[in-house]
Amino acid sequence: EPGPLRVALAPAVPLHVRVSGVDGRPIAGALVLAQGDEGVPQAALSSPLGEVSFAGIGERVEGVRVSAPGYAPSSVEPSSRDLTVQLSSPASLLVSVVAAVEATAPAGTVKQPAAGARVWLSGLDVWPPRESSAGRDGDVVWEGLSRGTYDVRAELGGAVAVASLTLERSEHRSLVLELVPGRTIEVLVNDSAPGNAPIAGADVVLVEDGLGPFPLHGSTDAAGRVVLGPLPRGSVTVNARAEGFMPESAVPVSSDALRVQLSLTRGGRVRGRVVDPSGAPIAGASLEVLGSDLRGQPIARRAWLDPLAGAAPSLAAPPPLIPLGELGVLPGPLPVPGGALGSASKSPWVSDASGNFLLQDVPPGRIRVLARHPDFVEATSAEQELAPAAEIALTLQLARGATLSGHVMEPGGRPVARARLEAQGRHSLQQYSALTRDDGSFEFRSVPTELDLFVSRPSDRQRFVLRQSLQLRSGESRQLELRLPPERAALEVSVHGDDQRALDGALVSVFSLDPAEPLRRTLTTDATGKVRIADAAGLPLGLRVQAAGFGNFETQLGAAPARMEVSLQPAVRIVGRVTQVRGRQGLSGALIVWMQGGERRTTRSDVSGEFQLGEASAGSARLRVSHPGFATHFAELTVPAMGRADRAFELSPINLVEAGSVAGVVLDEEGEPVRGARVGLGLVPAFLPAGAEPFGLAQSDARGQFRLDEVPAGRVTISAYAAASGRGSVEDVQVRAGESSGPVEIVLHAGNTDPGPDALASVAITLGERPGSAGVEVVIVNVAAGSEAERADLREGDVLRAVDGWDVHGMAEARRYLGGSEGSDVIVELERDGEWLSLDVRREAVRR
Repeated sequence: EPGPLRVALAPAVPLHVRVSGVDGRPIAGALVLAQGDEGVPQAALSSPLGEVSFAGIGERVEGVRVSAPGYAPSSVEPSSRDLTVQLSSPASLLVSVVAAVEATAPAGTVKQPAAGARVWLSGLDVWPPRESSAGRDGDVVWEGLSRGTYDVRAELGGAVAVASLTLERSEHRSLVLELVPGRTIEVLVNDSAPGNAPIAGADVVLVEDGLGPFPLHGSTDAAGRVVLGPLPRGSVTVNARAEGFMPESAVPVSSDALRVQLSLTRGGRVRGRVVDPSGAPIAGASLEVLGSDLRGQPIARRAWLDPLAGAAPSLAAPPPLIPLGELGVLPGPLPVPGGALGSASKSPWVSDASGNFLLQDVPPGRIRVLARHPDFVEATSAEQELAPAAEIALTLQLARGATLSGHVMEPGGRPVARARLEAQGRHSLQQYSALTRDDGSFEFRSVPTELDLFVSRPSDRQRFVLRQSLQLRSGESRQLELRLPPERAALEVSVHGDDQRALDGALVSVFSLDPAEPLRRTLTTDATGKVRIADAAGLPLGLRVQAAGFGNFETQLGAAPARMEVSLQPAVRIVGRVTQVRGRQGLSGALIVWMQGGERRTTRSDVSGEFQLGEASAGSARLRVSHPGFATHFAELTVPAMGRADRAFELSPINLVEAGSVAGVVLDEEGEPVRGARVGLGLVPAFLPAGAEPFGLAQSDARGQFRLDEVPAGRVTISAYAAASGRGSVEDVQVRAGESSGPVEIVLHAGNTDPGPDALASVAITLGERPGSAGVEVVIVNVAAGSEAERADLREGDVLRAVDGWDVHGMAEARRYLGGSEGSDVIVELERDGEWLSLDVRREAVRR
């Protein structure tokens, strides 16, 4: 409803900028952009004295960018409100392209200018790449370049040359590119459905080194064929997409391959309707699809405005970054230079006036459909199984939610103005943020009925000091009075080595063990070895200290003191050797994974099988050694304190034995093949981080068939898990080294599975139940490798006692408490070997 709108303006803090050259002379007419809290930067031109003043800018200035004709631009983060920016003359690059030609004897091969060669330049400030043609002398000159790293590519006929270089400010460099014969790659794209029909008109991109700046692009012909090149020798990846199919991304191509074939899977369709609790249609609800595709990779597709329909691409939200390993990568192929990021749907994913929607080209797999509307609480469908080229129908009902209002007060009762509040739905992706008014009041409309409310002080809005979990009713209006806790004293941590020398640059991390008073900070010690963590004394804290050359220090404090001294012991160097053939021969290239205190370190054995790991800590650790064709070795060990940095802890030789494999099929209770089931030795995890590649697991294909490699010789149990079908196993499977056993048949049975999370983010652990002295105990039976749970040092065998202060009495209850918004923290209280521990775990997107 229309109502009064009150706007409170914060006081301005003027910013003064002087622009000069490297000689100190002022530069007039320079364009100065100052980016503050506003959505767009403020702009001004410098005066004849090179000066610019911004009188109406806020307290926070994120950055200042200055540019002027004839000078290289400069970006700075101001450390004061009186700023001097020096502009240097631009750099330049002379590229000379030459080609080797045969000459009459005795000259032999000579190098001549490659006139007419096409030359591309790419860099941080040069995107998309610039293209030019070499003159008769084979030269191209690039002017007006700023400091940075640049990539250069030249091409003439079937010859190619690439190079990288770094330019400093005002530097003028020359570069010679010698053309060499390149290779061409034939890419064949077909349908993965039976018959493998060729796909015409598929977009194909070849990229050097996986993330090269000069991707080659083409479209397949009627035979599904396209030839791309020339390419220099080296690693290449290929990406392909076609209308109606799911894209294939970053498929590696061997260095000697001249042909590669890609099979694309047809997308599915989701048809449905969005309604309110009375059944009335909701128009304008945006739709998203989340889940895991047939390979277990994450799906995250959302409403996307179609550039061809007249909407500006810049107004459309980009596809989210999905964490795969250490990189965040876009789902879909790499963008063509100058092209749009990601893949756009042919029509916006928005409900119409009747509440109906149709989502096309949806990746097949296990999916959820999410609907959002500003007047309602978002809703997520139950998990659905979408097959290639199939269609599913569903109805999404959006609730009106609740209204939450109130005041934020100081401990003495005075209102707190401009404190930041953030409301996060516990079982949704929705987040709401607001600043309190002058009287300390705030209001949120249409919030979820289960949420966490976080409050920060006005002096530091990025650090929350109060958390309150709320259970509301749909349509409820609740008033709250939130009192900020008294500001605590700072915790001062002094870090020194075993020789009492202060350690500069040590990382000190703390996290609160009290769910109501959140705190997570990581700071670096100064030259005196000290660091001050504000507002931390008196809190129950977990403390971790790390420094190069020293072992880690970890402890839990019931109430943090105002001062604390930490003495670090020298790190322990681990050395060992991996062998084969009963220890008679070293094994090169074995992968060694060292897990200790939530940290994971990896290395590989050298040509003689030897390896070493630096900077381990004294105490318990876990070791995993693997190599293709061999059974994986697992060990739990205790690392002693060696006392001296030059003294290594030598492991006993690790002999890997030749492994076998097991092939078979996974069926459901009706005897139908199960696609996408995880198959492995022993217990198969129910939850994995989204995008993680599980170690030691195989996945069944469309016919339910699988092949599990690196299985140790002997009698083993092979298990399988699929979220929709349940669990199953086959015991006493005989495996012989170097041979394939089977086929075995694994039948999945529903029930006795870890319940799925209501939330879209959780903790990647698999749970089990067992009788305990006080009833049913919930036990962690698997911790997903590479997950936030592993980093927090959760372990198999830990007994869950409480989650965020809520006692745990069963698996379903524990899974519900563990769920929440992605990136939020959850305090897990557990029992381990008779000891009670509290650990702070960061929630992440998971897949079943």
